[in-house]
Amino acid sequence: MAYTNFQLWMSFVALLRAFGTFNAWVTPHRLKSNVYSKQANQVNPLLARLFGTWTVLSGAICVATAYDPENITLLYVGLVSFILALGHFITESLIFKTSSIRDASIPFVIASTSIVMLLKQLSIF
Repeated sequence: MAYTNFQLWMSFVALLRAFGTFNAWVTPHRLKSNVYSKQANQVNPLLARLFGTWTVLSGAICVATAYDPENITLLYVGLVSFILALGHFITESLIFKTSSIRDASIPFVIASTSIVMLLKQLSIF
């Protein structure tokens, strides 16, 4: 079976999500230095577990959309999840000032690229 670029991208993002979940649950101090470095004192174990749970959920959405790229409902769920993630990192960087632009640059790129890929996939239907 040949995989589409969309499926490969979503699989790659799911792999990144697995890594992010591991970091949040097992090494929560990395959230302080790698994600919310401007307000590291606000990062606590509860936030790390919540961040990990959100990340594993979004990873499951990526796996599901990669597995079934013709499921329009899943595509919309994925689109909303990436819009929320992008909005989160934009507000944390620009409004709440808990994350630096450098810290948020990778999530910006991943979320923006994923939004474009999902919109392109939705345009097929």
